[in-house]
Amino acid sequence: MKTAYLAILSAVILGFIIVTPAQARFVDGMNLYAGYHVMHGRTDPSGLSPDVNMSFAAYIPKSIGQPIGHGGQLTGDAALANWAFEPGQNTSFPNAPGIPQGSGGATASRTVYMFNTDTRENAGDSGTSKLISETNKPVNLALTGRLASKHSNVADFFDTSTGWSRQIQARLSTTNTTMGGINHNVTYVSNSLKRRRAKPSEFTQIWDGEDGTSSLYVKASAGYPFLGGAPQFLTFVTPNIDYRAEFIFRCKDPGSGYQAKIRGSHNKFPAYEGIIAGKVIYSFRPTAKGPGIGNLNSSVPFETDWFDVP
Repeated sequence: MKTAYLAILSAVILGFIIVTPAQARFVDGMNLYAGYHVMHGRTDPSGLSPDVNMSFAAYIPKSIGQPIGHGGQLTGDAALANWAFEPGQNTSFPNAPGIPQGSGGATASRTVYMFNTDTRENAGDSGTSKLISETNKPVNLALTGRLASKHSNVADFFDTSTGWSRQIQARLSTTNTTMGGINHNVTYVSNSLKRRRAKPSEFTQIWDGEDGTSSLYVKASAGYPFLGGAPQFLTFVTPNIDYRAEFIFRCKDPGSGYQAKIRGSHNKFPAYEGIIAGKVIYSFRPTAKGPGIGNLNSSVPFETDWFDVP
């Protein structure tokens, strides 16, 4: 009791107000003095250590797919997304043997299976993701260097989820026109839309480094939930989307705030993004135009530079 009294008295004399005692932090209520962390001798010039959110996500850019004609039958995100062909199919437009050129509306067609892209193009854009791990509450950087001692399970912070996966049948058609030309069209087959969410797997970990850093680690994976949709689809070799991301935090020089970086690995498809405090710290764009055995069975390591947390 005497110790607590002396601490409060000192705060009054120095012009500080004590807040969040578990964090051992003072706030300069009168703006006359800087606040100081009692633990580890670290300073917080503003008196308020930043609380940050973070996320790592895999998404399929809209440019991977194409718009299709659906006559208003697709709504919501299904209408906002583009559509790409499932692997293992003949996706060339059919020719029309036996149909005289310029016969006027004569058509040859074949049916294929397609999957939806996400509803965005670039990292940081608003829209959907195929797989995302994001904090469910802010991380207080005042605990940098001792975060693990306060939170033994990083699941206290991360939630991993999947976006809706959609599969449709589409008709590839070749039509001879009365003027002797040829039209190619991709149109939605009515009532063929299916929608499912893949069940993700997640592994999380948290630790403090001897160098005063704190790390939050998440490993996540999810598959395509429509295996075997197309007759030619190679269901037995369809890999998952996978990533591993370690978010690392450290204190800068006393009184200078905090820094963070991300390192880990992910597949070569689709696109990936890492975000801290609303800022895109890492982004990756695939060179492939769609998923494949090779790009979903191989990984790309990455590590960003340190950046100052806003």
